[in-house]
Amino acid sequence: MLRPPLTEQEAIGETLAALDEEVRIHTGIARAGEYRALLADLLMAGRAVRTRPGSVREP
Repeated sequence: MLRPPLTEQEAIGETLAALDEEVRIHTGIARAGEYRALLADLLMAGRAVRTRPGSVREP
């Protein structure tokens, strides 16, 4: 089985690790958007009350 030189393998590994990190970050951003939409729906329906900055509870 042919393999690229070690330096090229390391570069490929670094690139893949960077891509994994990008996927992790974008997944977090997408989840935050989903949570924001859910929270907005709950607040508009009166099913959640903001008690102080950064804190929400059910009425």
